[in-house]
Amino acid sequence: DYEGRLQVLRMNFQGKPLAPDVSLEEAARRTEGYSGADLRAVAHASTILAFREAIQGNAQQVITVAHVERALERQRPSIQPQVLARFERWKAEHGE
Repeated sequence: DYEGRLQVLRMNFQGKPLAPDVSLEEAARRTEGYSGADLRAVAHASTILAFREAIQGNAQQVITVAHVERALERQRPSIQPQVLARFERWKAEHGE
């Protein structure tokens, strides 16, 4: 769910230099179907992209929304929609 994804993103981006244009809330909204491992991969890829630009002398070592966008393009969600639907049904029947 959104809150869980946001928590995972916050944990994985914690201590990393984020530009003011990066919204983890927006990233969490856009990542339905992403597992915790998928989100960790997005954070890692974003960091690597920013680091590569910094060592090439093209920018400061700060993670921008463009880095996060490129990481999201590369990392597709691994949880299939039918699995999410089954979880949502279970959650509705049994609660959180």
